[in-house]
Amino acid sequence: GLYLCTSTLSVGSAQANVYFATWLAFGVQVMLYNVWRLCAGYRTLTEIVRSAPCETTYNWSVALFFSVVAALGASDTYAAREELSIYFRGKEVLEDVRGLGLILAWVSTATCMLVLLGNYSLTKSLSMNCTCFEVTLDWRQFEGAFVIALLALYGYVLFVYTGTQGIFNQPSNTYFGIWLTFFSLVLTFGTWMRENKNFLKFRIPISQTTSPSRRQSSLR
Repeated sequence: GLYLCTSTLSVGSAQANVYFATWLAFGVQVMLYNVWRLCAGYRTLTEIVRSAPCETTYNWSVALFFSVVAALGASDTYAAREELSIYFRGKEVLEDVRGLGLILAWVSTATCMLVLLGNYSLTKSLSMNCTCFEVTLDWRQFEGAFVIALLALYGYVLFVYTGTQGIFNQPSNTYFGIWLTFFSLVLTFGTWMRENKNFLKFRIPISQTTSPSRRQSSLR
């Protein structure tokens, strides 16, 4: 139903009422499924995701969903490239440019999946001891790097490709998917900052040598 009513060449691409009503019906179906699980004594989808070890897992799940929507929308636009003429900054978009946007969309989706797998599987810390300090690294630091990288990527895509003369400047699955993924990543970064206040833990060892005054007192 979503594909038939919200794809690039569907009725929803020309009729906003059909487009938004279809997505609204999909959201209602998800809510009804959650209500059924709650009434049947099962945990809801939200409870399952929030029970993960990391608080950011819920935000990453939302970002993954919207990223998949954007990637599928970009794939649909690329598949219909022979029947569509897309203009970017007054010039017709070439096929390789559309392919680059398709690659970026799926790379971001794969990154979200990788981070979710890391949140569930990589829980042990790695400590590196030096003479004057101790550095503790774990998956959370790499997770923060992924968040910042995706925020930079989507910030660029929003600025360049969803503007007045951008490729995806019309209401579509790709347009809303990009924007909602960006907002989800902003919330993810905020949750990550709250959960991980310290990037590195430094420990300065106390010298074991005794002072001359203490040495004299011990001799007495």
